Amino acid sequence: MRDVPQLLEATLMDDTAAANPQTRQWLLDLLAEPVEAPAGETDAKKSRLDPAVTGSPAPGWRKKFAGSYELAKAAVRAGDAEGAMALLREDLQRQRSGRGRFLRLLELADICLLSGKDEVAQPIIEDLAATIDAHKLDEWEEPDLIAGALSFVARGSKKISGDAKEKKKYFDRICRLDPVRALEVS
Repeated sequence: MRDVPQLLEATLMDDTAAANPQTRQWLLDLLAEPVEAPAGETDAKKSRLDPAVTGSPAPGWRKKFAGSYELAKAAVRAGDAEGAMALLREDLQRQRSGRGRFLRLLELADICLLSGKDEVAQPIIEDLAATIDAHKLDEWEEPDLIAGALSFVARGSKKISGDAKEKKKYFDRICRLDPVRALEVS
């Protein structure tokens, strides 16, 4: 609707309005909604995943259908880290594709870090890095997705953040995929 606002005035072949007045008002209300960060997310507890991996905040028509990651973040904010991790673990088990499982693991590791469970997150982060390497995801997967995942691994892994040589290796890989995102890691 933001790209083609004329759709609000569209008519069918017989000059009947394509949207009745209530539908037009609903669409106008959705267009008027500001896009903002999720409530309760402070800079100190901000997710390390970026919108290329998780998607930006949902517009109003999708707010009713929160995904497991959004529900898990809300659970962490409410103090239920175990429930958040269990929710993502269950979603992980339902994933049929390797890509879906990879994305849920990224989210699970992020939830672990957000809830202060670094010791739980570290093995998951190492598995994510191994998956990227073993399947050479940076060669055939979407560059934004893998640059975001590599950035997350570089920032979240204690092993990588403590080793200048390893950090440089990740920085170089991210530079090849997305030079702008590489600036976040440096």
